[in-house]
Amino acid sequence: MLTAIEPVSGMAVVHRIATHRDALTWATAIPSGLGRLDLTLLALCADGASGIQSAATEHLKVRFDPELFHVRLAAFRLGLGA
Repeated sequence: MLTAIEPVSGMAVVHRIATHRDALTWATAIPSGLGRLDLTLLALCADGASGIQSAATEHLKVRFDPELFHVRLAAFRLGLGA
C-alpha cells in the first residue's frame, strides 16, 4: 500500500495498492495523486525507506526529511532516548 498524506489538511493524496515501493513507483504515484491540486511539492517527509527517499531527491527533486516517529524509535532502540 502506498499512502501519502498532505500534512496541513490531512488529506490522503496517494492511497493505493502497489506491487512495488521503489523510487520509480513513488515518483509516479505522488504527482498522479496530486493531480489537479493547485500546489507545489516542496518536500517529502517519511520513514527511512530508500524508495521514497530516492523518489524525493532523485526523481521529484525535492527535499527529503525523516519523520520523527521512526527517528525517535531508532534512538530508543539504541538506548539513546526515552
